[in-house]
Amino acid sequence: MKINILNRTLGAFLVGGMLLTGMSVPANAQDQTKEQRKAERKAERKQERQTNQQQAAQQQQQQEQRQQQRKTERQQQRQTEQQQTQQQEIQRQQQRQQRQQQRQTEQQQAAQQDQVRKQQRQQ
Repeated sequence: MKINILNRTLGAFLVGGMLLTGMSVPANAQDQTKEQRKAERKAERKQERQTNQQQAAQQQQQQEQRQQQRKTERQQQRQTEQQQTQQQEIQRQQQRQQRQQQRQTEQQQAAQQDQVRKQQRQQ
């Protein structure tokens, strides 16, 4: 008889425990897990969008930097070309001046030779 009472008591405890466990689990537990998964997917998509936006911003910034670098290189190249052109023009002017001076010197020498000849004729 003691075993029978113990079995009944144990059974009552088990049934009571199961009832308490069943009552503590909400009736909409499946709905909550669906909502949680939905919220997680939404958060993942949001994170993915933010990552994509950051990557796009980085790409844009890199592209702008490359464009700026190319622009700077072109400006430097133009400056170099202008400097070369100016140096060439200076060289041409110097050559013209040298030729002009040479002509003047030749004309002066010719004039002196003419004077010497005139003087020799007069004598």
